Amino acid sequence: MTTSLLLVSVAAGALGGFAELQEDLARQPAGGDARVRSFIERAGGTPIVEGTTAIFLAEGDPARPPRLVGDWNGWGEGEAGAKAGALERLGTTRFFFRRVELPREARVEYLFATPDAEAPDVFNPRQVAGFSGPQSELRMPGYAPVVDLTIAAAAPRGEVVSFEHESRILANTRRVHVYLPPGYDPRGTRLFPEAWLGDGTTYVERLAAPRVFDALIASGRLEPLVVVLVDPVERRVEYGVHAGFRRMMLEELVPRVAREYRVHGRSERRLAAGGSRGGQAALDLCLSAPEVFGLCGAWAPAIAPRTADQFLAKRGSGGRFVLLRAAFDDGFGPDAPALRDGLAALGARVEYLEAPQGHNLASWPDLMARVLMQSFPGTAR
Repeated sequence: MTTSLLLVSVAAGALGGFAELQEDLARQPAGGDARVRSFIERAGGTPIVEGTTAIFLAEGDPARPPRLVGDWNGWGEGEAGAKAGALERLGTTRFFFRRVELPREARVEYLFATPDAEAPDVFNPRQVAGFSGPQSELRMPGYAPVVDLTIAAAAPRGEVVSFEHESRILANTRRVHVYLPPGYDPRGTRLFPEAWLGDGTTYVERLAAPRVFDALIASGRLEPLVVVLVDPVERRVEYGVHAGFRRMMLEELVPRVAREYRVHGRSERRLAAGGSRGGQAALDLCLSAPEVFGLCGAWAPAIAPRTADQFLAKRGSGGRFVLLRAAFDDGFGPDAPALRDGLAALGARVEYLEAPQGHNLASWPDLMARVLMQSFPGTAR
């Protein structure tokens, strides 16, 4: 049987309405499902958010009740996650509910799970692309994207040029995209700082990263810079602390970009950055060659199952680090603060940020933007 899924998130100011619905259903159980649906319709669709308390409602089979899985409960993994995702039946109806407290600035993603499948909320117009499929999105009242892409469309546009790089060291070929900021003149005298990001095509095509750069530069929050976005060939291997990948970057791509583009070419003006395993690869580059990459940025970095002590063993302090923890990153959340403490113990300069989001693809533009702005602040900072 197909299970339809509904959600309402009602915060502190509207809890009376939901309490009244509960009382009404207790007094008159007959026709309760229709009254719940009417309640949702009168609320204007889903989700509804006020304050910091959300009430989630899902319709399902009482014999096989749905569960709520999302960023804040570790996607229902483990005993604690399963307990945090359990829903309480609403009277004698086919609806189930759970109250959840979330920070006012949070942006979280969620699904409803049955024993057969997980699915987004079909009545929630906000869906985002997850790593493995669409997920429902809940934006709390205090959340504001770092860059509003509808506004960013009006910003002056930089140019993205691409080339294929044939590696002698790795004996493979990869795509490299280079973002050139507005005003970049290949025949001019101005030089620019450079930021190096992995997962290049994903950032360019799926995350609209060039539009994020445009908007941050236009608003004065980011210094104009050249961004080199490098595709992996074997991501799990190359981003797993791989000597050959490191050599390819240091001995082939960095010198090529220095020859072909107007960059400063100095370590203190060159950033390696990335998210998740891309953050691990960036950290490895910076710790291995601080004379080349003097700046390092990592959002939601993923070094597990290595510990920070294991990852940092026999390394120097490197240059300057900007680390950002996604507060609802259940799998890798401990990695960022552990790296912060380990790097500080080595004497490194570490700047630490947190954001109430999860380890999700749709979080990357916000998290990336915050790390870039911290690394190369513009005149508006």
